Amino acid sequence: MTRRLGKLFATLVGTALIVVMGAQPASATVFPYRIDMQTCDVSGAGTDGYVAARIHGTAGSSGWIGLNNANHDDFERGNVDAFYFNLPSNIGTITSVYVNFVPTGDNSAWCLSWAKVHGPIGTSPRFYYNNSSLWFVSTGTWGPWLP
Repeated sequence: MTRRLGKLFATLVGTALIVVMGAQPASATVFPYRIDMQTCDVSGAGTDGYVAARIHGTAGSSGWIGLNNANHDDFERGNVDAFYFNLPSNIGTITSVYVNFVPTGDNSAWCLSWAKVHGPIGTSPRFYYNNSSLWFVSTGTWGPWLP
């Protein structure tokens, strides 16, 4: 005998997969964002360190987002790296971006040339320049960067 269970909703909580029968997710709408970052094109500018960003807008904040493309060596000298992510809500017009850096590996310092934040379709990207060519050399948050 075949029994029809209706729609299922599943979510990962910690290490457990929770399945709720007959439930629907609160919102299926997501808002796509992208951060492009260029590492300075000078000797030693690339890093193997951990980089995260937090985007602030007029309607909220993204929270910290780890920036790492699987199977790719991010943040190499002179390269532009793109990081894609979805947020559950539109955070409005982008006002600033904070960058958190944790040095690891042999190349622990990092020089970020610029960051460009792309919001949902219909919004204009925002550029943030590191005009002083300041280096990230130790653990901690540096920012905000303003346009």
